[in-house]
Amino acid sequence: MGNDRPFLTLLVKPSLPTMDEIAEKLQIQYGHVNELFSNPRVIEEVKARAARLTGSLPKHEQFREMFLSPEEFSIANGLLTPTLKVKRREVERRFADVIDQMYARFSERRERGSEPDPRREAAPSAAGPAA
Repeated sequence: MGNDRPFLTLLVKPSLPTMDEIAEKLQIQYGHVNELFSNPRVIEEVKARAARLTGSLPKHEQFREMFLSPEEFSIANGLLTPTLKVKRREVERRFADVIDQMYARFSERRERGSEPDPRREAAPSAAGPAA
């Protein structure tokens, strides 16, 4: 998520086998898999994995905040098209509160001085690096 926003956020629906694997790796006991979606250690592990996958992207294309969603993205619930593309507007509508919370959390950290202002970070020019 990031259209008309100062930076990108990430809404992730990890697979259940991935959540089980993370819980086993971190030695986390749980009764229902949904408990893992709010576990801080699991969230940090998924965030670290996503950061590794996006680490080679330019800074302005990397996410700053992330939310783990237990909700599947499917055609039946209206979050995917019949060709399995994400319906961005529907996702943004349905997860509006979560998206706003991600931006608010980042803003709070930035106000405390623990995050740089992403609007002040220089994006690479279209012409490439200066010679």
